[in-house]
Amino acid sequence: MISSKTVFLVLFIFFGITACAEEASKMKFYVLVSEEKTTQFTQDVASLAKQIGFRSAVGQVSYGKGGTLYAVDAKKGWIWIAGGNVSLSGREDPAICGIYDEPHPDPGQFYVAIESLIPYVSRRRVSEITIKLKHELSELGYDVRDTPIMCSPLSKRAAE
Repeated sequence: MISSKTVFLVLFIFFGITACAEEASKMKFYVLVSEEKTTQFTQDVASLAKQIGFRSAVGQVSYGKGGTLYAVDAKKGWIWIAGGNVSLSGREDPAICGIYDEPHPDPGQFYVAIESLIPYVSRRRVSEITIKLKHELSELGYDVRDTPIMCSPLSKRAAE
């Protein structure tokens, strides 16, 4: 019979390894877009995803103050791509981001997240897809970054 200490140790190691694998199975990057490309960005991501075999969909929701939230979703096997506007709290520096009285989507900054739904299984593929999407989006003229900025220049213009 297996002791409870052994079971605990095995579960502790398993969940510890799985937690580390989950981080390695998720990648995220950010993209700054020009005003002309705001409505096109999610469609470009969907198109690039389709080129590598993903089923994808795009959507948008407008809200009362005139802003629009854009989103893209793509899936292939156990890998999922999601993207959309970066959310702003409305409490960012008004001199840089404009004056807002509520949370809102940044019209000029998007995120793209690629995730394996099963840890370990597709880590390398997630990395390959991330590299490919970053490269292709850069080729299309987008400003691709590993970290977000406080807000895009479009945020301040949209607040005016």
